[in-house]
Amino acid sequence: MTKEIREVEPDFEPDIDTGISYFRSENERLTIRKRVDECIANGIPWDEELEILTFKGNPKWIRTIGQAEMLDGKCIRIFGSFQDIDARKRAELEAESVLRYLEESEKRYSELFHLSPLPMWVYDCDTLKFLDVNQTAMSHYGYGYEEFMDMTLKDIRPAEEIPAMEETVRLTREKGYHFYQGLFRHNKKNGEVIDVEIKSNIIDFKGRNAKVVVVHDITDRLKYFNAMEKQNKVLKEISWIQSHVVRAPLAKLMGLVTLLAKPSMQNKDKQNFLIANIEHCTAELDTIVREITEKSEKIK
Repeated sequence: MTKEIREVEPDFEPDIDTGISYFRSENERLTIRKRVDECIANGIPWDEELEILTFKGNPKWIRTIGQAEMLDGKCIRIFGSFQDIDARKRAELEAESVLRYLEESEKRYSELFHLSPLPMWVYDCDTLKFLDVNQTAMSHYGYGYEEFMDMTLKDIRPAEEIPAMEETVRLTREKGYHFYQGLFRHNKKNGEVIDVEIKSNIIDFKGRNAKVVVVHDITDRLKYFNAMEKQNKVLKEISWIQSHVVRAPLAKLMGLVTLLAKPSMQNKDKQNFLIANIEHCTAELDTIVREITEKSEKIK
């Protein structure tokens, strides 16, 4: 069996030094050399799992067990066994590698999650209950950690928004969306309603089907956009008034002034008629200017 493990011919007879030289790394060669020396000198048995290179150059994990036969305190022979544990060992190493990766991934997730400047939480896809929440979310929404843990997504939504939220959850489940992005409205603990943009992604959270959510409060941005839209609307109204409404009385006024300067209009009655019309046009212009002023005040 040992010769099959080492991939040598049936008649091959290795010595200790040759056998040790085929352990794969320097550290493994030093380890087995130390165990053999201790066994020879003091009768101490060994049991090690080490990697060798077969005589054909193939790496292989083996379990080597050895002990000494002692006579009058001296070692007269060493005997033991080799076991091929390559498949089992490689499976163990793969599992350890996966666990290390998961631990590192969990650490990275934890750091990104808890140190994020944006509110973040994890919720259960089936129950909608919060499973974890970062400090930024607690500060922004006003709820403590335990309060969040006793809540579901519905508890931070205005009542009128819940049907739309439930429909969104249903559609994302049916279509199997792993990533989702959308605009919603949330309630803070103090009753303030905020507009938010959320981005979510499917994760496995401690064995539960969950989603991690990043929240961006866009309330101030929307207020600014709305104010700009309102301002642009007023500016368009002012522009229309200036280009259309002001033009008519101004054209009349200019015509009346031209008429008033003509010699044929020196008659007192005609002058009084023209002056009355001029006064009417100026009053009309004054009203229009006041309207423009009022609309301009709304922009501030």
